[in-house]
Amino acid sequence: PAIPRQHAVREGGYQLPVREWLRRFVHPADADEVATAMATMVTGEKAVDHRPREFRVQRRDGEIRHLLMHVDVETGSDGKALRILGSSQDITERKSVEIALRESEAYSRSIVESSSDCIMVLSPDGRLLDINGVGKATLRAEGSGPLHGTDWRRIWAPAEAEATDTVDAALAEAAAGGTARFTGR
Repeated sequence: PAIPRQHAVREGGYQLPVREWLRRFVHPADADEVATAMATMVTGEKAVDHRPREFRVQRRDGEIRHLLMHVDVETGSDGKALRILGSSQDITERKSVEIALRESEAYSRSIVESSSDCIMVLSPDGRLLDINGVGKATLRAEGSGPLHGTDWRRIWAPAEAEATDTVDAALAEAAAGGTARFTGR
């Protein structure tokens, strides 16, 4: 939804010159990048990059918000910029979720890596997606690259049909949402 004009006026950001808008609202860490992008649009030195840009703004009350801005340049018949047209979307909530997810993934990864067990992550069809350091050491693998995508059943490489059946049954149980345990070499 569009922000009513009175909110923009209250913040002091309705129809500001670009330099003043940059100084008053764009987060200092993002200001140079935003200013460079804006200058490129105005001077027309390079092709205008119409991709949406993410940056932070700082409100008058000090709150930091994340914006996604779509920008276009209206040019005259001589090719010179007449005005910059832009719309912005507040993506602060989405950015907060992204940050929390990255932190959660890093935390989970640290737990998996600190385990003394060989931990493998498999796709539903039994292909190896990830393996922790202990697992790599156990399999004497330098990186997960050569193992990535390997059929997990081949890692066990059981010679006996009974062992193959055990591994297949464990994989089927896990794919069904259950827990399976077995002993193998």
